[in-house]
Amino acid sequence: MAILRAQERQVERIIAHAEPREIAGQIVPVLNSSVHHSEIGEALGEGVPFVAIYHDEPGGRRAWALRFRFGSDPVAVDVAEVARQFGGGGHRASAGFQTDLAWMPPRVPSPSSEEG
Repeated sequence: MAILRAQERQVERIIAHAEPREIAGQIVPVLNSSVHHSEIGEALGEGVPFVAIYHDEPGGRRAWALRFRFGSDPVAVDVAEVARQFGGGGHRASAGFQTDLAWMPPRVPSPSSEEG
């Protein structure tokens, strides 16, 4: 139980840094993490097409993990199709690709940042 609670707290700290960005025409939460991809996807996946998680690897590459939450919403897309657009692949609910470190999808202002 203590291990699961610690993992949940870690996931909560990680997802606090998610920001909306546009990938393949979809506005999705994007964040940096090298751990807990499935748990992050589960926590952030409701009501969005998918979740994009990245981490930087040695050699100047950025690894991207895409997660779709089953039963989350009819807006969900096949993340393997998205990953293929970037030279990657995977399954409908879990896929990935790599980019150069310089590539980052464009940020989308959140509704709360537009109000103030």
